[in-house]
Amino acid sequence: MPAPAPPAVPGTAIDWAAQAEGSAAREVEAGERRARQARALAPKPTPTFAVRAKRPEFHWDYARTHRVEPLPGLETVMHLSDECAVVLFLVIPFAGGCALEKAPVRGDLFEHMHDPEPAPEP
Repeated sequence: MPAPAPPAVPGTAIDWAAQAEGSAAREVEAGERRARQARALAPKPTPTFAVRAKRPEFHWDYARTHRVEPLPGLETVMHLSDECAVVLFLVIPFAGGCALEKAPVRGDLFEHMHDPEPAPEP
């Protein structure tokens, strides 16, 4: 632990930066000492209770998991499907919209799956 600064001699200026640095160092040391004392009699951590890494989530249908969603103000959105929603202002239907066509099928997702690796450039 750093020693406290010597008392000021009358007529000399106070070195506020040194005082602040010494005070900060003493606080850090006191915090570390409290942490060491708390760990001294605690059981060793085991992997049984360790925080597990979060697995990637499955892409859920947004409309099915968020049917009614409040907006800032007095509006509320009701998702009927991924392409269709209705906005309610208080209780009166205010606006709505739906995509009239079915979403196209993505047939190109696996198109380049078996392509050979390109040759490295020199």
